[in-house]
Amino acid sequence: MTPPRRRPAGSIEVVLAQGGETFYRLVRRDPPTLDSFLSQREQTRRPPRANALYLLTVGVSTFDALDGALKVALRRPALVTEIALRSGRGISFAQTGQPGHHTIWGTPEALHDCVVRVIRAP
Repeated sequence: MTPPRRRPAGSIEVVLAQGGETFYRLVRRDPPTLDSFLSQREQTRRPPRANALYLLTVGVSTFDALDGALKVALRRPALVTEIALRSGRGISFAQTGQPGHHTIWGTPEALHDCVVRVIRAP
């Protein structure tokens, strides 16, 4: 039996969406607009921090659990969108940063089409 592969420390394993993976993204509008799914690099003309990984600046930040997204939404004026990824749309994702945090890569149109619902923090 082959032992499981170990990723090198600090590496990111990007996975192509197979369909049905669910993530939660903070947004400002209900319903969310295409702008709600722009990457950091697309949102601003300022260059990212000098130590920012390029790969992370061209994706969108999400959470893999609703409670994690709601905790952050309570600290700022934000709503939470539930996103169910679809296969065949060129969407990829990876666990990045703290446990529960993921970065998703895809066009704003493809991500917007995956929105299931908008949730208001209590």
